[in-house]
Amino acid sequence: MSTLSNPFLRGYAQFTITRMLLIDSRDGAGMCHRPAHSLHTDLPDSQLEGTFCRFGEDFALIPERQTLPDDLLRQCPHSSFVFAVVRSITAQHGDLSIHIGDAHSAEAAQEVVRQLSFNTGHYSRCWEVSTKHLTPTSLRWLACCAEGPPPPGVLFQVFYIPGSQGAIGVRLQATPWTDAHLSDALGLDIDAAYLRKSHELAKMPLNLIDVLFLAALADVRIVIFDPDAPVLAGLQLHA
Repeated sequence: MSTLSNPFLRGYAQFTITRMLLIDSRDGAGMCHRPAHSLHTDLPDSQLEGTFCRFGEDFALIPERQTLPDDLLRQCPHSSFVFAVVRSITAQHGDLSIHIGDAHSAEAAQEVVRQLSFNTGHYSRCWEVSTKHLTPTSLRWLACCAEGPPPPGVLFQVFYIPGSQGAIGVRLQATPWTDAHLSDALGLDIDAAYLRKSHELAKMPLNLIDVLFLAALADVRIVIFDPDAPVLAGLQLHA
């Protein structure tokens, strides 16, 4: 399942900042972006802007600054000038890599990333959604867990919300429930399929398994199901 179909998924993750050369392509197509080759890592921006460059599909070379291997030059058949040096900001959204924008300096790019992310690095780790997303069987199953310990190995805890009219909360553990993270956090033999099987053995209703997995894959930590909460667009209704 693509993570883009997960209605719990919000915000961007895994921000990266890459130094890019803004090059006048000279072919009527306008400016193009290319990263400077790793051989130029130590060159400051001031020695890149305004210089003659060679570029290809994947990177750009600055032959004025150092002697470069012929095999690299052959990979850069086009030539022009570096108009400016920018910091390109990208991030992951679900399965896609998204270009957020460009900043004029590393400091400015880092500030953009700081403004777009919380200190924890995650958006919306606590959700309040309508109980309409759960079947009556799922609600009864959660109520039983709230009155006693949950079955072993399900990786969540259930609790009532004091003073509410039927709201019940679920605290998810070891999120996100991906193969890589579960294996890393709990052991090499634990993956998403193993955890899902544990849920089935605990007699969890399929509807509840699906909803909690969606939340956990989005790295949500707490889900509160409340009769008075709004429905979550894209999440199946059962009432």
